[in-house]
Amino acid sequence: MVNEYESGGRVIFECEFCGFGYGDLETAERCEQYCYQHGKPSPALSQKHLRKPTHLNKVLNSQTSAFLQEFDRYEALFRKLETNRRVDLEVRLLDIGKQVRNRTRTWVRQDLLDITSLKGLRPRMLMMKMSSPTFECRLDSALRIEDEPSRIDALCNIRGMRPVLASMVLMFTWPETYGFMDYHTCNALRQLGFDFPRKHCTSKFTVPQLLTYLRYVRRLQEYKGVGAMEITKALYAFDRIGQ
Repeated sequence: MVNEYESGGRVIFECEFCGFGYGDLETAERCEQYCYQHGKPSPALSQKHLRKPTHLNKVLNSQTSAFLQEFDRYEALFRKLETNRRVDLEVRLLDIGKQVRNRTRTWVRQDLLDITSLKGLRPRMLMMKMSSPTFECRLDSALRIEDEPSRIDALCNIRGMRPVLASMVLMFTWPETYGFMDYHTCNALRQLGFDFPRKHCTSKFTVPQLLTYLRYVRRLQEYKGVGAMEITKALYAFDRIGQ
């Protein structure tokens, strides 16, 4: 999706893939099409740029391009993984999300206890120290915050909630907008050339890293035109099974 902004009294149309800025929408769209197909900017089109990319991380590499083109295959592989009880993300976990959405996106503490039990996450005992009404009230208040960074901060300030668990709460609440973050999905992003730190322990992920992660997922979303949850399912399968 082409970004449009004004600079020096001129309207600039920026290719979302590589970051080159052009003076007209048509050239920027042609640049995006070329970047998607080839994983790099067109030498001929980039000569027409008015502004260079602010950083090189915006360039879509060949691995990411291949992932997007093979997206349906990775989604299918994820569905096979769902039937394997030895993997981290099980059918029962997705069922919790369906139950939440069936309750008009209303969470109860037991939902989170079930998720932490299935995922083997540590915060379970911390959550149990809070009464159910208090926990559920704080969770509901956090989810009602419109500003995204403030919403995520509020979630992670609830006892027992950390960025990884917060990402699952957000995904199960709004699957079109949010995807889950864990070791495998982050590792997949690194393999695809995105600048993301390596973490051996999911409890060490931070709120700024979750925000960066979501930004990357949404870039892939724009290129593919599917929900964020579907993107992260494919990322998970990509890392678990490989290319």
